[in-house]
Amino acid sequence: MSIYKTNVQIGHITNEGDTLYFEVRGQGDPLLLISPGGGDADHFMQLADILSDEFKVMTYDRRSNARSTMNHPQNFEISQQSRDAVAVIKAAGETSAYVLGNSSGANIALDMAKTQPHACRVVIPHEPPIPGILPKSKKWKRFFASVYKTGYGIGGPYIAALRFVIGINVPVRQLAKAQKQAEAYAKNQRIQPDQPRLK
Repeated sequence: MSIYKTNVQIGHITNEGDTLYFEVRGQGDPLLLISPGGGDADHFMQLADILSDEFKVMTYDRRSNARSTMNHPQNFEISQQSRDAVAVIKAAGETSAYVLGNSSGANIALDMAKTQPHACRVVIPHEPPIPGILPKSKKWKRFFASVYKTGYGIGGPYIAALRFVIGINVPVRQLAKAQKQAEAYAKNQRIQPDQPRLK
């Protein structure tokens, strides 16, 4: 039995040394949904199911997340992430798409608009973390730098994530749910054997 409401085709595309997992639902104008830092296609599963009535919806696991690989480099650039997004659009048989990104996915969408405009019909950035435009921009830049240092220094990704959510005042009760989800992403264990594959 499938976990999806709609028929989902799954595929893989190799781009710049890593293999990206992606899903396609529905028919119509192409719409790419770019997830936030967790980077899993399932982040938008319910939204993708709803929108697939009107759109050809593409979702994917961002580089180094869930079913996508992280071969090199560990510390990648936003421009590489936007090239990955374009590779997914092409692998799904399209040359351009409407692009909606959430959080860091919104930053990727904005970079696509700047560096890959041919691939973007319209860009919808939802809550992009752009601390430079905030009233207390220096404070937020220091905060994000400290999260980054925690992740790649002494604490690792789980401690960095904890520092992040506490720093932005996420309620503590939400952390228990997030831990289970993060462990599932890290184990890369989701399998949908009954889903057709894109060739």
